[in-house]
Amino acid sequence: MKTISPQKKNTNVGCFGVILGTLAVLVCVAIFAVISSLICNLVVSAKLGSEAACSIMTLSLTVIVAAFILFEALFIFYGIARAKKNSSDGKFYKKLLKIIAPSCIGLALILSFVSANTYTKLSENSISKVFFGEYKTYSWTERNDVMRYHLACDENGKLTYTVTMKDGEKIEVLGSVTSCSDEFVQKYKSMYGYAAYLSESFSNSEFIIEGKVTGVEHMESFYKDSDPETWKYLEAIINTTIDDIEE
Repeated sequence: MKTISPQKKNTNVGCFGVILGTLAVLVCVAIFAVISSLICNLVVSAKLGSEAACSIMTLSLTVIVAAFILFEALFIFYGIARAKKNSSDGKFYKKLLKIIAPSCIGLALILSFVSANTYTKLSENSISKVFFGEYKTYSWTERNDVMRYHLACDENGKLTYTVTMKDGEKIEVLGSVTSCSDEFVQKYKSMYGYAAYLSESFSNSEFIIEGKVTGVEHMESFYKDSDPETWKYLEAIINTTIDDIEE
């Protein structure tokens, strides 16, 4: 009959505890991501109001990674405090845990609130960078802040529509959209519709704005027959961008 040594048993229990702890951290991060997304939607929707605009979040992924680090650090410290509970320092670690736990959770929520107020706003006549308030606005009507735009499709069918400003800032219009106003949806239908609107506005602008389209054959292959709604907007962009088109 085989017997398991206490040392090996403790090692197995320890590994199992680490696995469970990591799963618990991932669950907490997933719950946090949902809560953070809800906060972003509420904040941005309130700010957009009745304006035909939408937001592209710029810090969401960074905040989720930061939340994972905070929750993982909390789990590690919880393990240390638990191991020390029967030692002379047990009470100290228990008190410290009561301070660190709400601090980590509170910091994660603060980061979420900061993320909800940090985004790129896409609207009818401008694109704005927002950090609690608009601090940089790019226009192509009152003045020309736009250098070029580029619609691209790779061999996997991934579409990008990038607007490059004269100060070097690049805005990916088909990025991670968090909130769109009802007016935006009614006017543009989708982000592809908005991209088509931008291309038309740029081509009709009194200012010189360069346009470029690459991967047309990939667009036709992936979207022309299988997704005619998206293809309609892509074709509109292609037709208004006659300066530089690459198959």
